[in-house]
Amino acid sequence: MQPQTFFWTFVGLVCAGVLLIYGLPRLPQPDSPQAATFAAAWMALALVALGSFLYRLMEVDRERRAPDRVPLAVRRAASRQITQLSRRDPADPRKIHRDYM
Repeated sequence: MQPQTFFWTFVGLVCAGVLLIYGLPRLPQPDSPQAATFAAAWMALALVALGSFLYRLMEVDRERRAPDRVPLAVRRAASRQITQLSRRDPADPRKIHRDYM
């Protein structure tokens, strides 16, 4: 993770944590259904924000983003090779179709 990305992710994590710690005691008591719904929705939103910053900070999806680092020219060349190999001549499957070469 780049230092600037790490910094802003950490700042967001701290803000979400402060929001949760500050707001949790101030939530209304669930006397009515509206108050209970508001408290549950607020807590869910705060926990989702906190979880998203933790997810980003721990770089859980690092392996999934790794193919994006391959240069575009290399990806296009590999795609062309795969396309050529997948279009075989129906009469003789060992030969590549001449129209696609």
